[in-house]
Amino acid sequence: ETMSPMTTEDRAFLEAVMKDGVIDPAKRMKEILAHLNIWLRNFLGDGNDENKFNEDEMVDLLEELHEIVENIDFARDCVKMNGVPFLLGCSSERKVPRPVRLQCLNISSTLSQNNPPVQEAMLREHDALNILTNLYLTEMADDPGGSMRKCIVQALSCMVRSHRIGEESFCSSDSCRYVIEEGIGCHTPNDVHAQNSSPG
Repeated sequence: ETMSPMTTEDRAFLEAVMKDGVIDPAKRMKEILAHLNIWLRNFLGDGNDENKFNEDEMVDLLEELHEIVENIDFARDCVKMNGVPFLLGCSSERKVPRPVRLQCLNISSTLSQNNPPVQEAMLREHDALNILTNLYLTEMADDPGGSMRKCIVQALSCMVRSHRIGEESFCSSDSCRYVIEEGIGCHTPNDVHAQNSSPG
């Protein structure tokens, strides 16, 4: 049976279906970041904005964002969209539910892994090295099982690995050295108070 040529109407219908069914990752990422920022602002400020989300919805959005930034180009776009301040801020806010904070740390790791422009931005523009090491020290006294500290160390590793300035900054930091020492059992949670009061 000979296949008949596609009519103009059929072609237009097919093109419309294909267009509607394809999600633009960059556009979707922008939407997700907007939702996340609104949620965090309302959560911390006890606002009554209609755009409040529950914890499960936030984790779902973050998982979707994580999948998008696994692409190295979209990871760079995320930085340009000011995604890093949200991720670092949300990770550091202890009022935020732990699953949300952990997901933010995991995304931070994926963003910078093997991605020099992102590593550069996180180190130079967002002071992520100090923010993450300070967060590690803060979590020492209240992190049973070490789940938060594990994710923080992973984020630190991805951010400085194979980046000359990042590695040099890490090695010259007293706080980073303390993180390593604590990880191998040289310190106890009670030591963190003295470390937090000393210059990094």
